[in-house]
Amino acid sequence: MSIISEFMNKEHAQLDDLWLNFLELCEDLEAFTRTSELFDKYKTMLLVHMKLEDEYLFPRVSQHLGFEDDAPLIARARDDHKVLLKLLALTEEAFLKQDIERILLVGNNFKQASIKHHERESEIQYPVSDKFISEDEWLEILVSVCDQPKDL
Repeated sequence: MSIISEFMNKEHAQLDDLWLNFLELCEDLEAFTRTSELFDKYKTMLLVHMKLEDEYLFPRVSQHLGFEDDAPLIARARDDHKVLLKLLALTEEAFLKQDIERILLVGNNFKQASIKHHERESEIQYPVSDKFISEDEWLEILVSVCDQPKDL
């Protein structure tokens, strides 16, 4: 059973692709509308992804490991989320000002932080979650967060 790992890793790959497309399109100011739509799609998808983790997976992993509060690895993941959200906001601010140099600087830092964060999650949080969250429970979680089942 690796439904959570498969789903979350697939979603990370989709997010990575969207972000790279966003950064590439930022270099073309004529593509501003398309780039804006791509950024909005990315941001929405990222926030849902983080909600799945912050509100469901992280508390369950900590509980499963016997911690009343966040397990240290979960605290680190939540700190990563704060950093990623700050970098995302800085990228959005630069994007709205059409400051391409700043978009690429902050956006590439965001990309690197996201990659490191995903590496940690895919090594620990997702495999641990796979061991005790059933497919039925996972589908219930997806429905509650996304208002409909997502493709598994």
